[in-house]
Amino acid sequence: MNLLKIAHVPPLTVAPSDMVQRAMDLTVPKKIGAVAVVDGDTLVGVFTARDLIHKVVHPGASGAAH
Repeated sequence: MNLLKIAHVPPLTVAPSDMVQRAMDLTVPKKIGAVAVVDGDTLVGVFTARDLIHKVVHPGASGAAH
């Protein structure tokens, strides 16, 4: 499958200084699991739904099943 057929163009982006809520406001309505983090024209990271769970909702979780 062609990537451009499944990719969101233009990509959804947030700045490093944006709040997590901004990323969620962009991604949830579109059912997208990640947003590009850009500083000016430079990609500096990707914030994903997994990041939300592991770094915001449940920080410090070891990842081991209990």
